[in-house]
Amino acid sequence: MTERDLIAEAEKKGFLFLAQLQSLVDGQIVRAVRGRGLMFAIDLVDEGLADKIYNSLIVKGYIIGNRGSTLRIDPPLIVNEAQLSEFIDEFGKIITLIKSAGRS
Repeated sequence: MTERDLIAEAEKKGFLFLAQLQSLVDGQIVRAVRGRGLMFAIDLVDEGLADKIYNSLIVKGYIIGNRGSTLRIDPPLIVNEAQLSEFIDEFGKIITLIKSAGRS
């Protein structure tokens, strides 16, 4: 951890990832996001949507936590920025699919 300065790297990556997550806040599906370091929570408008998004992300291979209407993301300290961006892309696609299916 010290050799690779993982704590400082987590703070840097976390700051960038949080900004990307915040761009998904729309008030219709994503109510709010919060985070510190590489620990994040995404507050959704209801548990049903959380279940749909959670299941879609699990199928895509992402391991996240489902806590009612809140999704938890706790990536490993060695996650890279490309992997975080890929997650944002997938999450955004899922939101778009939900909206196009009539959920607003």
